[in-house]
Amino acid sequence: MRDALRSVAPSKAVDLVFAGSALVWAGRHLVRGFGGEGQPAMDLAVALLDLAVAALFLRRRPVSDPGASGGLVVAGLTVLAAGAALSLIPGPHPVWAQALFVLGALGTAASLLRLGRSFAVLPARRPVVAFGPYRIVRHPAYACELLMMAGALAPGGVRAWVAGAVVTGLQVARLLVEERALGDDPEYAVYRARVRHRLVPFVF
Repeated sequence: MRDALRSVAPSKAVDLVFAGSALVWAGRHLVRGFGGEGQPAMDLAVALLDLAVAALFLRRRPVSDPGASGGLVVAGLTVLAAGAALSLIPGPHPVWAQALFVLGALGTAASLLRLGRSFAVLPARRPVVAFGPYRIVRHPAYACELLMMAGALAPGGVRAWVAGAVVTGLQVARLLVEERALGDDPEYAVYRARVRHRLVPFVF
């Protein structure tokens, strides 16, 4: 029992740190959105997404079977590449690009909230969620994140498109690493057989 508590405590401490960080970013975007700076629709959408992520970090289940370290490497590279790509965002965005971004952010938040206590940043053994958007594709949150990226970078020209292609490649690598880590989970094998596509129905 004592060993179990020792393993859970650091995990919850890390979750609290990540939740606090997400709340700080949510606050910054709320200030920008309601303050009339930047592009309010995009800032408020990101704030909503950050709030959802903070809530999920606070209530998710402890990890019982963490995945391989390769998942951490690919996830880290994906986040860094996305941050670098978003630094290329031109401004202001046309309405259609803002709409894509907001739709992607709302879809990401909805997909993550559907995970509930099974929310995770890295591949780990948790109960499989097979309802809501997860009945359509296996990684709807990643699909919606790519939609956000498309809205953010599409008006930026060739440099931004190349950056977006790199992020997309890393996102695909990330989900493949996750699926490999979960490959021996019988519950996930049944789910994968029922939901055949990863990101785009009938395509991939």
